[in-house]
Amino acid sequence: MKNNILRTFLLCILVISCQSQENILRESVKFDIVTDSVFSRMPGTMIRTNDYLVWQDPFGIDGFIHIIDIATGNEIDAIGKIGQGPDEFNTPSICTSYFKNSVFVYDLNSPLQAYFFLDSLKENKNPYSRYIDNSQNRITSIINIDENEFIIYQPSETKRFKILNNSGVISFGNSIVNNSIENSYDVYQGAISFNNERKKLVFASLRFPYMEIYNTQKETPVLEFSTGLSNEAYTIEGKILKPETKRKGARDLALTKDYIVVIQRDYKSNNIDESTVGMDFNKLPTTIFLYDYNGNIKKIVDIGIPIFRIAGNIQDNTLYAIGVNPDFIIVKCEL
Repeated sequence: MKNNILRTFLLCILVISCQSQENILRESVKFDIVTDSVFSRMPGTMIRTNDYLVWQDPFGIDGFIHIIDIATGNEIDAIGKIGQGPDEFNTPSICTSYFKNSVFVYDLNSPLQAYFFLDSLKENKNPYSRYIDNSQNRITSIINIDENEFIIYQPSETKRFKILNNSGVISFGNSIVNNSIENSYDVYQGAISFNNERKKLVFASLRFPYMEIYNTQKETPVLEFSTGLSNEAYTIEGKILKPETKRKGARDLALTKDYIVVIQRDYKSNNIDESTVGMDFNKLPTTIFLYDYNGNIKKIVDIGIPIFRIAGNIQDNTLYAIGVNPDFIIVKCEL
């Protein structure tokens, strides 16, 4: 009798779960073009600050950081140089900074780190200010959450996240799968973003349909939510983890006032084999998934064009995106 009741209960849970997936609100939104002049073979990270959109051109040599005035849509400057000089970078990457309306730049293959203070551009001053050289290894992402305080992501480490500040180092975040693997640096890569008001860190995997939300208010951040990872999403051969290639995780991640926004393909309406996409930007997802800060999916929004990068601000629900139409453009929409 007890077994029958248990089976009935589990069946009800399964039915409810399937229904909730089927009944997710799906909608389309109209977008406004911010600029149709994104000249890059493949735009890199995009960030929204108070007054600017900032995007990186990974192939740019003289001016790899592009600054766009949100109010006008005009590019006001392109800064940052590639090279071996004292103020130049070999393999730069840009990240969000909550410190003085700036962009933080770090080199993936050298200790060089620097701020670019955007307000200095208005005063025709040099925005570059070198920061303390990085002593950490194999970092893929950094967020500057306050003066002299950073969250870094190191996918090859046993604890994947670190908070660095004047008090020391706090490590947290276990491996995505329980098995010990040798290729974690490659397969655990993902996008991270931080809500400075809610004090929540969000991680979205690039290789798997997997997301984590950490509450950083305690001394050691606590994992509040994870999507879990099904056995169908990967295989392990020896100590090598091999993701399933027909479906992928997040293409990019952004935070707004009410939503965690993830570029994901809606496989219900576009069940493409991801292994066939390659560098065909026209086959990128046109949809974004909106989650609340507890990890609940609220709706799936179709932007109407393939989406490559997204950026938001926790003060409102305006989303900016680099899309393909047929060349790269920057658009905005209200969520």
